[in-house]
Amino acid sequence: MSWTSTLPEELQHEISQVIKKFPQSEQTFFNLYTHLVGPQDGVEPPTKKQKIEDSNINKLEFNPKITEPISPMDTIFQLTQMSFQSPIRKKLNLVFHLHTSPNNPPQPVLSIVHPTTLIPEYTISNFEESVRLCLLLPILGNSMNSKKKVGLLCLWLNEEASLDPKKNDPIICQLNFDLVKTQLIETGKIPPPPENESSDEEDEEGKDGVQPMNEAIVDFLQRQFQLCGIKLVNYFPSTSFNSRNKLTLNTDSGVAISQDPASNSNSLVVVEAYKGSKEGSLVFIAGNEFNRKPYLIFGFKKPVLIFEMSDVKHISYTNITRLTFSLLITIVNLQKESGEETLEFGMIDHQHYSILDSFIRGQRINDNSFDDELREKTNTKKDDQSNGAEGGEQEDGELDDSEDEEDGTYQVGQEEEDLEGGSGAGSGSGSESDSGSDMSDSGSESEDDEELSGEEL
Repeated sequence: MSWTSTLPEELQHEISQVIKKFPQSEQTFFNLYTHLVGPQDGVEPPTKKQKIEDSNINKLEFNPKITEPISPMDTIFQLTQMSFQSPIRKKLNLVFHLHTSPNNPPQPVLSIVHPTTLIPEYTISNFEESVRLCLLLPILGNSMNSKKKVGLLCLWLNEEASLDPKKNDPIICQLNFDLVKTQLIETGKIPPPPENESSDEEDEEGKDGVQPMNEAIVDFLQRQFQLCGIKLVNYFPSTSFNSRNKLTLNTDSGVAISQDPASNSNSLVVVEAYKGSKEGSLVFIAGNEFNRKPYLIFGFKKPVLIFEMSDVKHISYTNITRLTFSLLITIVNLQKESGEETLEFGMIDHQHYSILDSFIRGQRINDNSFDDELREKTNTKKDDQSNGAEGGEQEDGELDDSEDEEDGTYQVGQEEEDLEGGSGAGSGSGSESDSGSDMSDSGSESEDDEELSGEEL
């Protein structure tokens, strides 16, 4: 008899959900059970069968076993000289290729490959088990208006298959459509564009705020990823009549995409926000036929945060001024004593409130803006942060400036030449210290401005 069968049915369900998400917690639950009720006859302790099975599955090689250059005969397709932001900031090749291990037939794997040696630095296999979410995302700053047309290719791994379980770093790289188009045409993967395509693009420039994306590239990438076993979900906007992705918001600090013309709901909302002094993009993704679960993401400098929307307990709007507001998001976190954690994302542009609030309400997340206890916790947290700053301490979760000192400040969507030089020039402007000063100025502004209620937004 299993030890969990002696518990109430509701408690059994709750524990099984935790164990499913964190398999290593089963032994801890059992130890607590035996401590409280003592050893029970006929009750079997948890077995290590699952751990044995997991150890035989080569989900991911953080220290790759592939030490030889990838043969062109084994290459399925590749994108060369991609500008990676995570797990390593460097120009590398993204390669799908076949790999044969002892007693196993060849299987497709995804490797991040050194462009000179052609030896993989990271390798992912067993995609069905290891890949959590794979997306094509637009980036803020109207990058889709630029001639380069740069977006992001993002791939998140399940916790047990992460490149580094302590950091849970995803694979994120910039996708330069002009560069990728040239590569795919030269290798015969896609046909060259008609001679009059350039003039057509000039005519379309400015329509709905973006130029038309090259549908052939997106379609090719989705088909190749799907054939290898990964569902690549596309959120790039397009002015194409047949495209599902229509822009409903397009500013320097916010982008929203609707994939259902028949409804008023958005499938993707991205707004500029700060977590402490760290500037980034707050991304809300609705569930669809490809990724059933809706997600909340903050990135794209490390660490990149990702949560399932079902883990969001409630939200709250605070620090509301005529120009900006903050969003408090309380999530379930079993590693905390309280079982939950509240994250604050500040300096969100006031003009994006309605579209953001509409998305949140569509996900049926509770608005807890008028909870006095939550406001009291927030004020206490700010006092602690202020005291920590005076003592020279760094808040946990804020960006470590040592990385910027080593690699140079990096801005999503910047010119390729800036990335190589590490100068950090780009539309995002400024270093982390600049961001900190901006937050400080904004704090003064918040005191001067007359606060508004959540209803007046």
